[in-house]
Amino acid sequence: ARREVWKRSWWAALLRGRREMALVKVWLCGGGSCEIGNRDQWEGRRSGVLEALLLRVAPEGWTVLGATRWSSLRKYVAKAPLDKADKRGHADEKNVKGLLYEARRRGADVVAFLRDVDNHEERVQIIHRGIEGATSLSGTQAVLQIIAGFPRPNLEGWILALSKVNDTDDMSRDRAKSELAAREISDRNVEEYVS
Repeated sequence: ARREVWKRSWWAALLRGRREMALVKVWLCGGGSCEIGNRDQWEGRRSGVLEALLLRVAPEGWTVLGATRWSSLRKYVAKAPLDKADKRGHADEKNVKGLLYEARRRGADVVAFLRDVDNHEERVQIIHRGIEGATSLSGTQAVLQIIAGFPRPNLEGWILALSKVNDTDDMSRDRAKSELAAREISDRNVEEYVS
């Protein structure tokens, strides 16, 4: 009996220690390789802008569990007949629900994603509606923490803002690209974006 108590207390101490040392598992999502690197590929290890930004905020205590490209997300519609699935809600709203479902299914603690505004200001409200719908549907908020970023006009605007350029939210996509070129930052070059 004494040995059994020792085994149980040893196991409890081990689990307690693992909980204290456990890394937070993060699932990434973005429009492409600039945002998520090649983390969406089998054994992909190349970072994107999203991971670089997260590292600036918290350099340790977390790990990337995996990633999904926005275009590869399965559209999720709860309790809808298959023939009516496309008629219920906006694609971005369904994408967010699919993203949260996928991240939860894979065992993530946090979902971090970027979605360019691309001069579609309503996109932000649509995505927030998708988050609210997904969390109320399945209690996802209790399981997942959500980090959502909406670069204006696109990711290049954020890169310029990090380079101390003012008023990037009001720029057009073309102007953001020309401003990058003027600063000799190659368009869609992940290595230059994250350095």
